Amino acid sequence: MSNNILALFGFTLLVGCSRAAEPVSLCAIAEHPRTFDGKLVKVRAQIVSDAFEYARAIDERCTNYSFDIGLPPAGEQTKNSAELSTAIDHVFGAKSSDRAHIILATVTGIYSASADKITQKHRAGEILPTNIQDVVVRRGKPLIPPR
Repeated sequence: MSNNILALFGFTLLVGCSRAAEPVSLCAIAEHPRTFDGKLVKVRAQIVSDAFEYARAIDERCTNYSFDIGLPPAGEQTKNSAELSTAIDHVFGAKSSDRAHIILATVTGIYSASADKITQKHRAGEILPTNIQDVVVRRGKPLIPPR
């Protein structure tokens, strides 16, 4: 019987810890990176990329900052991260001659305010995605991430 109580107690702890991420703006994270360090965040942002080396989230309300999005390698992608990668290839890839589109996505993940990323000019850390939703490609001029 005590094993059942322990198992039930363990399950309750796990359920209690698995809260849904509250939506937050990239601007709020940029202003208070240590507050969000190691926390699960959910952001709606424009995704910019060179279709090879990086994918970054940027918000039109605070374009002085961009956030790395840690996308998994092709063989390890989930359906949602593959959908974002396909959109990146379509909009920013070598075969793309039309740069008049933007990608919007909702990214949920663990925010890392690592010192090496924050001390670099205009970079405000990394979001390691656990879920990517609502990927939309639409006409518009992509924002330029700060260098």
